[in-house]
Amino acid sequence: MIRSCTALLLLAACQPADAPTCARPPGEADSTLVVSTLTERFDAGTLTLVDLDTLEVCDGVAAASSDSVVATGPGGVVIDVGRLGHDRLRFYQAPEFAVPASEFTVGRGSNPQDVVRCGDAWWVSRLGEAELIAVDDAGRQVAAVDLGPWADADGLPEAADLVTDGTTLDVALQRLDRTTPRWDPAEAGVVLRIDCETADVIAEASAPHNPGLTAGPGDSRMIFGVEGVVRWDGSEEPTPVAILPEPTTAAAFTSTGHGVLVSVDEAGWYKVRCVDPAGDLTDLLATDAYIPDAIATDSDHVWLGARRSYADPDRSPTDMPVEAGPDAAVWQVEPIACERIGEVSTDLGPFGLAVY
Repeated sequence: MIRSCTALLLLAACQPADAPTCARPPGEADSTLVVSTLTERFDAGTLTLVDLDTLEVCDGVAAASSDSVVATGPGGVVIDVGRLGHDRLRFYQAPEFAVPASEFTVGRGSNPQDVVRCGDAWWVSRLGEAELIAVDDAGRQVAAVDLGPWADADGLPEAADLVTDGTTLDVALQRLDRTTPRWDPAEAGVVLRIDCETADVIAEASAPHNPGLTAGPGDSRMIFGVEGVVRWDGSEEPTPVAILPEPTTAAAFTSTGHGVLVSVDEAGWYKVRCVDPAGDLTDLLATDAYIPDAIATDSDHVWLGARRSYADPDRSPTDMPVEAGPDAAVWQVEPIACERIGEVSTDLGPFGLAVY
């Protein structure tokens, strides 16, 4: 494994002299897993790369914020999304990570959550604003969609995950109650489809409470949340896929229609299940690790981030196999056979995943 800089140098923004060996040039197929990795105390972070062919790891290729997630765009663009308290986007052009290609704010206190390239602009969801915005490559706003009509009583709809086909985008509105200690869902979620040329809302779907959103097979979208997982093609109401006994917190689906679902119980134990195109579930494992994100690759595998958690050791699950989690690693899952086929360690705990 390549260790480009140690955790002791995080705040010094340690950078390699040359492009990291894990950072392959962008191609037609996915080559590199990009991971935002954060300290256990969430006071600093870095970007880590994993070569998807060799499983070589390059830790600390760039400094990140203490609350960073990652996204990717066409042509190997990698975006470090600095969330609450940072409120900025930092762009890299793979395989170069020594210096950002550009960086700009998206509004102080706006708490950006995700970014996609749709049409000729970057579209940004922000948890702290009732508006979905589009910006050009210099960060200048070029379009906006008013999300106020879908807000809950606190005046914000809590826009989060984005998925795009390049001409339209879907955005998940979580509709959280900020007056509660854990921002509990105030109302059922909503997913909107936006025409990126006109900035018009062209379709709407009801969603589980506190929804997340990911690409499904074909042109479908998979919406997951407290009540399970549904599939939406943009034309009708979503179709139920699977109901889990706990809230679904992460999901990823391959081109075959098979996927991996992550849920969490009241004691903080995370459960990983595979789901087939018919909606049938297979238990993989329960773990005391915190699994914050999942992503599928062109190889029809799913990667999961796993980091130290705070699960109650006296309340471990009894309904599926239990495995002790790593301090910091990414897991590779083959969802058809429902097997974990690989694990690679990272210096810091994974938090967000993307691929190019």
